[in-house]
Formats: sequence, structure tokens, C-alpha cells
Amino acid sequence: MSIPQYAGKLVLAVLFMFTEHALPAQKLKLTIPASDFEVQGSKRDVTMENVSNGVRITAGAFKTVKLVAAIKKPDPAMANAFVQGVVVHFYSKVQYAYLKGVEFSGRSMSTNLSGDFTVAERINGNAWYWDDHSVPVYDRSFISIELSFSGGFESVPDAQLLLNSVDIYFPRKLPTSALREGNVASVAPKTRADQIKVSNNPPIALVPAIDSKPPTTSTREAIYALTDNHELKWYKHDGRNDGSIAWSAKSGESVRNDWNFKQAFSNGDGVIYGIDDAEDLFWYRHSGFADGGTGWAANSGTKIGNGWEFKHVFSGGGGLIYAIDAAGDLWWHRHDGYADGTNRWAANMGRKIGNGWNFKQVFSGGNGIIYAIDDAGDLWWYRHTGFADGTNAWDERSHSKIGNGWNFKQVLPGANGTLYAVDQAGDLFWYRHDGLTDGSNRWSEKSGSKIEHGWVFKEVF
Repeated sequence: MSIPQYAGKLVLAVLFMFTEHALPAQKLKLTIPASDFEVQGSKRDVTMENVSNGVRITAGAFKTVKLVAAIKKPDPAMANAFVQGVVVHFYSKVQYAYLKGVEFSGRSMSTNLSGDFTVAERINGNAWYWDDHSVPVYDRSFISIELSFSGGFESVPDAQLLLNSVDIYFPRKLPTSALREGNVASVAPKTRADQIKVSNNPPIALVPAIDSKPPTTSTREAIYALTDNHELKWYKHDGRNDGSIAWSAKSGESVRNDWNFKQAFSNGDGVIYGIDDAEDLFWYRHSGFADGGTGWAANSGTKIGNGWEFKHVFSGGGGLIYAIDAAGDLWWHRHDGYADGTNRWAANMGRKIGNGWNFKQVFSGGNGIIYAIDDAGDLWWYRHTGFADGTNAWDERSHSKIGNGWNFKQVLPGANGTLYAVDQAGDLFWYRHDGLTDGSNRWSEKSGSKIEHGWVFKEVF
């Protein structure tokens, strides 16, 4: 949330938040953009102007304005359709404009508050809670915000309202830290033989592998989405660090129209790998990964391997490639030629480092961090400490359960613990796992923020 400028402006940002009454990480946030609000009743002497960070509202002298917007119910797999509290954050020039009240689902909260409440909370002034008696939201529920002006725009220049957004929090079907009982993924081999390459048709490089230095960290700022007609689209979430709804201007631009692989995954820094139906592995580098340009490295499309007959393959960044076969065995590879597309591999590539990896989704957060989602929708954290050289070494905290209810169509990693999730309706959600490095169940309070819709793609990576 941006702090307003005080030079003749009033900023109102309505946030449904929770302090000590409930943990923010336990809430799913749905954002209503300012553009969804309309004036209820007479629009005489009321103007609404779209600006970069919301809608500026100007009203006549002594005018009371009521704004109304629809509330969207949360995905039932993610949260229950109840609101448990309201906090209205705003700044107003004292005696020029007031927050009069908020109303939704038959619940009214009255106040008469002005001043600087961009951060501060005052119970029953700009904050209300219902921890024990949640307020239900139905298919056609609306929220209204009542604002009062002491004077018109001409006589009182400071009496402007800039509505930013409305965030509604619902009780999430929440991550917990309890460990799953029963069968688990093994991160330690049963015998010494499990630490070496075995004859289970592992992938091979096209030329003899050459050992090299450990991989470096890759940045994952670009998101690629594949359409049903083989079109590859580029996106860049500028709000990736805080979950804000901010996207690069070129997001949604087509950067290729010939993408036809059965599996594709991003290494970061524009490097993309694709596996075709013949189990061949190809290397590409999108030179426009930072700004959405359509340029590609001249040697994009280089074949760098065959025999990649795996159920699931994903990147660990810096040329690291993990692969899970049909038996649930986990294999480690390192492409030392990832930066330029040369066919150079670590000498010990193709090492088996685990078994029992029978998950529906697996992806890496970089630096050996691996996330896995099982059929029950539980989210698990692992850390492969031998990621640089392929040794079968794992953090003792591996197999920490850090979430449940992860029933998404697809989940993909960003940078620094950021996770993106696409649900069955095509809505895109932002999460940030603050316990990335140690496997603790710590999440950003903004996790669960809906940042886009219409993400109906064949694959996202």
C-alpha cells in the first residue's frame, strides 16, 4: 500500500485486515479494484476520475457519497465464505472529509472519523472484528463505503478522495506445520548403489560430459504461459516482492508461436528447456526475458540430450535439472552449458538422490529448495544440500509440511520464496514463503492475494 501525498489530496484505502485477533497468514485476501466501485444513488455533483493508483472522487459541498461494489466469494477449496473483520485505512484533512461507515451482508459499522489512519487502527473507529461470529458472504453480496464531505471541491481544495482498493480476508483452509504420517518421500538411499547412476534408462548427453564449477543462482522474473495453439506468452509481475497487482506493460505479449513440447521448464535468466515426444531435450534462451522483447539467442533450439523419459522434470536454477521417473525415483543433473547452450554436463550427471517422490506437483525454489504437493493438497518442503555437486545430502528438516489446501491446477516458483498458483477458474494467486531457507511455516501476511484472472493456459512456467 502506497502512502498518500498530502499536497491537496485525500487518500482512502479500505483494507480488511487482522491484528492480534487472527494471524494474517491464516487469511485469504481477495482484492476489489477501485474501478469496480460505482456511486449508489444520485451522481449529481460527484465525479470519479481514474488515476494511476485508484479512482479520485470529488463531491459537492456537504455531500454524502456511498460507493458500492460486488464481493466475490473465495474458492471453496481455499477458504470459507465468511468475513471476520474490517479495517479502514485512510488519510483525510481534519474537518474536511470523514469516513462515515461501512456496510456489507447486513452488517453496518458507523463512525465519524477523520485524520491520518493510513497505518493506525482504532477499534470501532476504523477497525471492527468478528472472530467468533463471522459474517457470511453469498453469491450476490455487496460492500458499500459511505464518505462525507464538509465542503465542495471549489471551496475546500483538500476535499478529494482517492479510493485505492478493497481487500477482503476470509479464513483460509490454512497451512499447518504437522508432519504427514505414513509413506513419505525418501531423501536418503538405502544402499550405496542408490548414489550412483543406474541402468534405468537415465538421460544421456550427446557428447562426453565435462565437470565444471557449481551452478550460480538464476533470477526468475519472467513467467511464460503456453496456449493451446502453441503460442508462448511472456509476463512479468512487477509486484512479485509484495504481492501487489502490478505488471509490466508488455505482459501478455507473444514471444513465440511454435512451442510444441510435452514438458517445458524455466531455468531463469531467459533459459528454457523443452522435452519433445521423442524424449529429446532442447535448449532455448529468450534474450528479451527482462522486458518482453521477442529476441532469442541464435542457437536457441539446440538439442542437448536424449532419453529424457521422465514423468516430471523441473529446474533448480543455475543449470540444475531434477527429474522424477515413473517409479518415483528422483534424479540429479547439472547442465554446465546452460548459459550459452553448449552441450556440457557435470561428469556425475544422472545421479539418483531419492525415491518415493510420488507427488502430483514438484518444483524448486532455487539453491536446493524443493516443494512438493501430494494428492491430498498438502505442501511439503525439502532442501537438497548436495544440489551443487549431486551428492545425496539433505537438510534434516526436509519433509516439513508447510501447508494444506493446495488444490491448484498449477503452482510455479518465482524468486525469494514467491509462489504463484493458478486455480481451476483461471485466477492467479501470489504467495511468499518466508520460511524458504529453513522450512518453517512462515508466510507473508499478503499470501493468497489474487493478482490476475483469465489465466486459462495449457501450461505455465
